[in-house]
Amino acid sequence: MTPEDFKKLKKRATEDIQFNEDNAVQMSALVPNLYQKYLSLYISELEKYKILLLKRDRMYGQLLKKEKLEGEIEWRSKDEYNSVIICNDDYYNIKLQAQEQEYIVKFLEETLENIKRLSFNIKNYVDLKKFLGGLS
Repeated sequence: MTPEDFKKLKKRATEDIQFNEDNAVQMSALVPNLYQKYLSLYISELEKYKILLLKRDRMYGQLLKKEKLEGEIEWRSKDEYNSVIICNDDYYNIKLQAQEQEYIVKFLEETLENIKRLSFNIKNYVDLKKFLGGLS
């Protein structure tokens, strides 16, 4: 997902979960579809994130092995090896991609939680309107 696509997604998600007095009943019917829509997107993005983590970990292992076998300096601690590995441009880029993907996944998790809460908020709103209608 490109940064531009993510901006559009955030805007769309914000619009999708807005409800007010005028659209409460309509939104109650849309909540299951919204949940399914964002759940599918979440699963897809989570899979991309897990693949990036696997690639990052594999690259780390390869770089560590290379440094231990072919490196000119014999480092004494894992931190010393890490300081060399983190300077590798390819490793840095994949680590950055993984962090960006993690942000997308966390955003989608929060969106799913908001949709779950939306369902309860709409139900409470409709119940309140029924109750207040009975008092009039």
